[in-house]
Amino acid sequence: MKAFEDCLEGHFTNVHQAMKDPSRYAHINISHMKIGEHLFYGEQAYNYLPSKPYRQFILKVVPLGEQYLIENYKIEDPKRYTGNRYLEELAERPLERRVGCDIIFKPEDNMYRGLTATKDCIVMKKGVKTYLQNEIELGDDFYWVIDRGFDCKTNAQLWGSEWGYLKFYRRNDVF
Repeated sequence: MKAFEDCLEGHFTNVHQAMKDPSRYAHINISHMKIGEHLFYGEQAYNYLPSKPYRQFILKVVPLGEQYLIENYKIEDPKRYTGNRYLEELAERPLERRVGCDIIFKPEDNMYRGLTATKDCIVMKKGVKTYLQNEIELGDDFYWVIDRGFDCKTNAQLWGSEWGYLKFYRRNDVF
């Protein structure tokens, strides 16, 4: 489990992808900071707006034999924790689970492949009820993600990746 958590923890950026093809890929930074036993605080922000992350969350790693279940949790008053501040408080607070938003990771070669466990992770986008589907590849120095939202009625993709993975690589210059 330590090897998986070591891959998950850290700061990641897709700066190279965004610079190579800015019309398709925004420059995004992601952080996963350990806040307790098997608990991580996560933050996602556009590079031009680091003080206003568009997503903040708690992840809990649960071993399932050779696999890992990542449970997703909401954060009450997320602005307080922006910039990885006051994280020691989060491990002590009650958590509200995002039902249906779990991701199951399986080891594969020298990495882990993750998929959304169900179609029950509901996200409202522009007044439309959608379900989120994630595909993730995680390794020692990379975190590749495809997020897509599908209409709950028609199963048509309404938002998210159209050009493949957002390719994040570990930043060693932050901590």
